Formats: sequence, C-alpha cells, structure tokens
Amino acid sequence: MPFPAVDLEAWRARVEAELAGESLEGALAAHTPEGLPVLPLYGPQHLPGLDLGVPGSSPFVRGGRPADGRRWRIAAEIAAPDPVAAAAEVRAALEAGADALYLRFDRCGRLGFAHHTASNTVGVDGVAVVDRADLAEVLASVDPSQVPVALDAGGNALPAAALFIAECRRREFTKDRLRGHLGVDVHSALARDGALPGDLEDARRELVELTVYSRMHFEHVRALAVDARPWHRAGGHAVHELGLALAGFVEALRWLQDELPPAAAAAELVFRVDLGRDLLNEVAKLRALRLLYAKVMSAASVPVPAAPVVHAFTSPRSLTARDPHTNLVRTTLSAFAGVIGGADWITTTPFDTIATEGVATPHSRRLALTTQHVLDAECHLGHVADPLGGAYYVEARTVELARAGFALMQDIERRGGLGRCIVDGYVDDLLTLGRAELESAIARRARPIIGVSEFPERDAATSASSRTAQLDAAAVARSAATSRAAKRAETRLRERGRMVLGDLDGFEHAVRAAQEGATLAELGGALVRGAPLERRVLANFREAKGFEDLRDIAGNAVTPPRVFLACLGALAEYTPRATFATQLFTAGGFEVEVGAGSGSDATPEVAARTLVEAWSQSEAPIVCICGSDRAYSTQALVCISALHAAGSAIHNASAAWIVYAGRPRHTQHEQELRDAGVEAFAYRGSDALALLRAALGAAGATAPTGSRAAAVTGTPDAPAAQTSTPS
Repeated sequence: MPFPAVDLEAWRARVEAELAGESLEGALAAHTPEGLPVLPLYGPQHLPGLDLGVPGSSPFVRGGRPADGRRWRIAAEIAAPDPVAAAAEVRAALEAGADALYLRFDRCGRLGFAHHTASNTVGVDGVAVVDRADLAEVLASVDPSQVPVALDAGGNALPAAALFIAECRRREFTKDRLRGHLGVDVHSALARDGALPGDLEDARRELVELTVYSRMHFEHVRALAVDARPWHRAGGHAVHELGLALAGFVEALRWLQDELPPAAAAAELVFRVDLGRDLLNEVAKLRALRLLYAKVMSAASVPVPAAPVVHAFTSPRSLTARDPHTNLVRTTLSAFAGVIGGADWITTTPFDTIATEGVATPHSRRLALTTQHVLDAECHLGHVADPLGGAYYVEARTVELARAGFALMQDIERRGGLGRCIVDGYVDDLLTLGRAELESAIARRARPIIGVSEFPERDAATSASSRTAQLDAAAVARSAATSRAAKRAETRLRERGRMVLGDLDGFEHAVRAAQEGATLAELGGALVRGAPLERRVLANFREAKGFEDLRDIAGNAVTPPRVFLACLGALAEYTPRATFATQLFTAGGFEVEVGAGSGSDATPEVAARTLVEAWSQSEAPIVCICGSDRAYSTQALVCISALHAAGSAIHNASAAWIVYAGRPRHTQHEQELRDAGVEAFAYRGSDALALLRAALGAAGATAPTGSRAAAVTGTPDAPAAQTSTPS
C-alpha cells in the first residue's frame, strides 16, 4: 500500500515544535572537519545542477571506468626491509589473489643515499633495493605484463624507474606488454621525506624527462603520480587533500607544457589518495577528485580527456597499535569507500602495521587482500557502478568538496605554485591548523576511536608484550637488510671496483647503466643535480597516538595508576556516570575501582563518612565523584570536602586529587566545587586527554627514561586540569 505524501513544510513545523521552537538547522545541523555544513535533511533541492554523465565518461564523477562489470585492481603493498623477505611477500600476495603490486623503496633509496653508508635509513619504511639484482629478486615471481607494478621511490623516481626498465628488458618484456606506474612526484616526495636528492629545478627536469620517455616508449605505463597521501597523513582534511593534489597536478602540467600537450601529459597520470573511516565523505572525495581533474582538463582545452587512474590506500592515520584487530573493521570500511567511490586500484593496509612499525605479519597481509576479495566475490561490488550516485547528501557533498578544493588550488597558484608553498612553509602551516582541529576533536572524544578512547581494552599487559615481540621482529628485519647491503657492497667493490658513470645524459643512458650493474645511488649521483634540497618533514599524524601514549606511560609505571569512583546515591542513580568515568579512565590506562555508593536516602554527612571509609580501603590516589543530578545537589559538596581533607591521612598526600563527573551548572557552581577540592571536570566534550595527563601526573606515573612517550608532569595542584573547564 502506498504511503501518503508528506509536505516538507508540515514536517519541518512538526520537528521544530518538538524542538521547543528552535530552528531545525540550529538544533540538528553539524559541520564536517572541512567546515562544510551537514544538514539534518537533504532533498532534490540540494542536487547540483551538473551533468554527471555516465561511468567512464567526462566529467568522471560517476567513475573513471565504464560499467562493464570489471572490478578494480587489488594491489598488494610490498615493504619488507630485506629483498629476500620482500620476494616472499610478493609470492604470498600473488598466491592470495593480488593482481597488482605497490613497491615502496626504503628511505635510504628514496633520498639517494648509498645503502652501505647510511645504515640508519636502510630498510626504513620500505624495501632496501640497491641495484637491479635486488629488484630482480623481489620481482622474480612477477609477470609485469599481467601484474602491473607501481613504484614509490620518492624523489629518486628516475633511477628507480631505470632499474625497473632494465630488469624488464633483461626478461625480454616488450614495450607494448609492460604495465605499471613509475611514480614520479616531486611535491609529495619533498613533503613526506623532507628532502630531495637535488633541488627543485633538477626534480622538475627529471619529472619531465621520465614522463616524456614513458609517453614515447610505452603504451600501458604511467610515469606521473600526484600523491595526496602526505597531506592526509599530516592531519589534513578532504579539502586540503583535494586542493593540494590539484595544485600538484596543475604544476606538473605547467612543467610539461613545452614537451607534451595537456592530453598526453594527463594520460601519464595516477592519483594516489588515502581513505579514512568517514564513509560518505571519502566517497564524495573520490568523486570530487575526478570532477576537479575534468575541470582542469576542460580549462586546458581538452574537452574529452582520458579517464584518470585513482590508486586508493586505506589510511594508516586511523589505525591503532592497541587492540589492533579493530583495524580490520576500519580497513574494511575504507576499502568499501574506495570501491563504491570508483577507485581503480586499492591497497588495503594490514591491521597490525602500526604495532609492527610497518613490517606486518604474513597473517595480517593475507587478511588485507582477503578483505578486498570478500567485497568483490561475496558482496559483488565490482558489478555496481556509482551505487551512491543520486543520493542527495553525496551529490551535494561532492560538489561542495570540489568547489572548496578548487578554491584552495587557486590560492596556492596565486602564491607561486605548490613547490614554492612547500618550501616556504605555507603548506605546513595550512596542515598544522587542520591537524590542531582534528587533535582537539579526538581529545574531546568528539571523534571517538573504538578500542582506544571508547570501549578501551583492559588487558594492557598482554597487548604491550605482543607489541614488544612484533617490534623486535621489525628490528631484526631491518638489521638483515642492513647486513645484506653491506655484504653486497663489499662484493661489488672487490669484483668491479667503483663504477664511474660520468654525467647521465638521458633516461636511456640510466637504463643501460642499470643493466651493467650500477646501483641506485650511483645512478642518482651521475645525474646532473644541484645541492640536495631539505626542509622540515611533514608531521606523520596518527589519531590514536595521544591516548596510546598515555596507556604506555601507565603500563610502564612502577605502581599502576588507580582511580576510585566515589558514587553518590543508589546503583541506578550513579551507574550512567560511573560507566562514563570507567571508560574515560580506562582509556588513560587507569585501573578503576567502583565504590558501592552512598545510598539514596543518606544525609550528606553519612554519605561523606561512607565514601571516606570506602576510599580508605582503596589504593587509588585519584577520586572521581559519580552520581545523579539529584544526589549531586544534596551530597556532592559535603562529600567532596570530606574526601579532599582525608587525602593526607589516607594516601600521604596534601589533599585528594578529585575529578567531578559532570558539567557544573554555571560559573558560580563551578567555583564552589573547586573551592571544595575538585581539580577537574569530566563530561562529554571536555578535553579527556588533558584531564588524563593531569591525573597520571597526580598519580605519579611518568614515562621511563628513553621512552618514546612524553613524560607526564604535574602535581595535584597543577593547572593542567583547567583545560577541562565547562563551556
């Protein structure tokens, strides 16, 4: 039976009546991290007046691939420090069904250092590939004509590409069969690693040379990458990612304009983006990215451009080191966003990659690939094109993100382009502001992290022991890579001496040198490069780290920090706030003791004696008052004063360090509570991180010498808790 039509204005009037006269938007509207409004209801009036076309056609909002039922490529990330271990990762990935590979070179290779002279960077954040022989070992089981390989060598992309092409020639792959991404991207390399092997002019020249060579010699190889991941991982939001990615694309087109027409240059392009855990926003971000690409192509007089290729990665920013199995849900959500957002390649991050400092276990790597196979084979998402197309919110958010991203790109262009904005610090300042807003939301638990800031795991000892073992394994893997590089350097010196290449006069010359055994560092050293360019490395922000640092401090304390919940009233009255306080303090690594309650009919004096006696049996130096509003109004001030005064007798402290679970009713009430002995207030929206830091300091928990976590300082009278004052 059909439902009757509902008049929108009548519905609005009914809702506002329920809101006691407050406007619908004022009461229920919210804002995204980008500052864009989220309305309580979207309708046809919010659809953009744009022709979205069909999947596979410009402006590519609905996807860069036609709706032919072919799924995206499942790209396995290969980043084991040692080439032998990396080769094992490749074999396991292919056996698990990966049909593309993403090979990340280590920091030493990305910066152009010689591996036998820079041991502190060998195997860090990637594979220690020294020469073509190392690359041959890693890719021994790969057919690049069937399984395309994407390279990520940062600012050393041209020498790395020379090794790759040299190896493909050795194996006699013809130019028309070869598939892959060479990954040359100057801007993200400089921002992520904080350095380039040469200056910006050298980097521009290498980008142009490699892109032109690829365009002239290969049919299915793309040289140019526009990588938005550093902006995301530094704490930026979707508008930052889109605007900076578009600025990088525009600057690359400008660099190439004398060598390649815009259409040919764009055909060499791959976008690399991270996907977080905000499903609808991430889908809209992918759609907006393709819309912006089409707009730039239209401005460059290319009305029918080739479709862009988008390689999406599930974001490590949202992953946790503690309770890492919850990362499986986060990764699945991000991969789901990539699929329905129309990504062409998707790389899923192993769930334990944070706990292992990037050297993931075989089990987690397999699950990362299996996640995508489930989305394809069991959910059949590969057979659906743009499933959220037409949804009012998604269409509106797509255009809003695109407009804001385009405005940011224009601002960067006015400032001289992305390269200049990175060097002069403008990009860093921009991302710092975005990161500060994100950190504030996380600290206030407005952006909850399951297993860390919400519903935290209690068994910290088991988690810490497991993480220690994983980190030890990662250190062993990097040590093996360092040892291998040193031994092979000795062998090269003994067998052929030092190779003198002279100045490399082109990419073809570099490929021939790589075939003769030149190392990555020798190839880079032979390029005509100026002095290395250095700048401050962009922050590598991870959302859970603030809370996890507190857990590390608590777990390493000589005496485990404890908190006593002094409960006012009967069980039914104090349970809501006691549950809230338990979750809050567990997130900071505290052991929580819940008192039995003072009783609903007790006088304030009897309630105070009951709580003081219960606390005297506890070993907790921190007290948190929990109760209903009714119990607070009759018992709180007397009980707080009694607990505060009893601190010196019970715990040899000058006074008890007391937290009040709730928000003071007004300024005068707050002052009364502070005068009675309250140090901090805990409520939804208060700064949980600041409160927990101050409480750990009051409990005497500090970071051990040499710990990566910052020491928590403060005394029971420290003003740190003042950051949790009510709004």
